Amino acid sequence: MRGCFTEIYEELSTGSKGFASSDLRAEAQVMRLVLVYALMDSASKFSGLTFEAAYALWQYCEASAQYIFRRASGTD
Repeated sequence: MRGCFTEIYEELSTGSKGFASSDLRAEAQVMRLVLVYALMDSASKFSGLTFEAAYALWQYCEASAQYIFRRASGTD
Protein backbone atom coordinates (compact mmCIF):
# COMPACT_ATOMS: atom_id res chain seq x y z
CA MET A 1 0.00 0.00 0.00
CA ARG A 2 1.26 3.43 -0.88
CA GLY A 3 0.43 5.51 2.12
CA CYS A 4 2.57 8.58 1.83
CA PHE A 5 1.92 11.46 -0.53
CA THR A 6 5.63 11.86 -1.28
CA GLU A 7 5.71 8.28 -2.57
CA ILE A 8 3.06 8.94 -5.21
CA TYR A 9 3.94 12.58 -5.98
CA GLU A 10 6.41 11.77 -8.75
CA GLU A 11 3.97 9.47 -10.51
CA LEU A 12 1.21 12.08 -10.30
CA SER A 13 3.37 14.96 -11.50
CA THR A 14 4.64 13.12 -14.57
CA GLY A 15 1.14 12.32 -15.83
CA SER A 16 0.07 9.26 -17.71
CA LYS A 17 1.02 8.31 -21.23
CA GLY A 18 -1.30 9.47 -23.96
CA PHE A 19 -3.38 11.74 -21.76
CA ALA A 20 -2.78 15.34 -20.74
CA SER A 21 -3.07 14.70 -17.02
CA SER A 22 -0.04 16.89 -16.29
CA ASP A 23 -2.25 19.82 -17.30
CA LEU A 24 -4.74 18.72 -14.66
CA ARG A 25 -2.21 19.16 -11.82
CA ALA A 26 -2.92 15.69 -10.47
CA GLU A 27 -0.81 16.11 -7.35
CA ALA A 28 -2.80 19.19 -6.28
CA GLN A 29 -6.12 17.49 -7.01
CA VAL A 30 -5.19 14.41 -4.99
CA MET A 31 -4.11 16.60 -2.06
CA ARG A 32 -7.51 18.30 -2.16
CA LEU A 33 -9.19 14.90 -2.07
CA VAL A 34 -7.04 13.95 0.93
CA LEU A 35 -8.22 17.09 2.73
CA VAL A 36 -11.87 16.34 1.93
CA TYR A 37 -11.55 12.76 3.20
CA ALA A 38 -9.81 13.93 6.39
CA LEU A 39 -12.54 16.50 7.02
CA MET A 40 -15.26 13.92 6.47
CA ASP A 41 -13.53 11.61 8.97
CA SER A 42 -12.97 14.46 11.46
CA ALA A 43 -9.34 13.35 11.52
CA SER A 44 -6.74 15.48 13.25
CA LYS A 45 -4.03 14.22 10.87
CA PHE A 46 -3.79 12.35 7.60
CA SER A 47 -3.36 8.61 7.57
CA GLY A 48 -1.91 6.35 4.93
CA LEU A 49 -5.42 5.12 4.23
CA THR A 50 -6.55 8.69 3.49
CA PHE A 51 -3.82 9.11 0.88
CA GLU A 52 -4.55 5.69 -0.59
CA ALA A 53 -8.27 6.44 -0.91
CA ALA A 54 -7.64 9.80 -2.57
CA TYR A 55 -5.14 8.30 -4.98
CA ALA A 56 -7.52 5.46 -5.87
CA LEU A 57 -10.31 7.94 -6.61
CA TRP A 58 -7.96 9.98 -8.80
CA GLN A 59 -6.95 6.86 -10.75
CA TYR A 60 -10.60 5.97 -11.28
CA CYS A 61 -11.46 9.48 -12.49
CA GLU A 62 -8.46 9.57 -14.82
CA ALA A 63 -9.29 6.16 -16.31
CA SER A 64 -12.92 7.22 -16.79
CA ALA A 65 -11.87 10.42 -18.59
CA GLN A 66 -9.51 8.47 -20.83
CA TYR A 67 -12.27 6.03 -21.73
CA ILE A 68 -14.83 8.76 -22.41
CA PHE A 69 -12.57 10.94 -24.53
CA ARG A 70 -11.11 8.02 -26.49
CA ARG A 71 -14.63 6.94 -27.43
CA ALA A 72 -15.68 10.50 -28.25
CA SER A 73 -12.68 10.98 -30.53
CA GLY A 74 -13.32 7.68 -32.30
CA THR A 75 -9.89 6.23 -31.45
CA ASP A 76 -11.32 3.36 -29.42
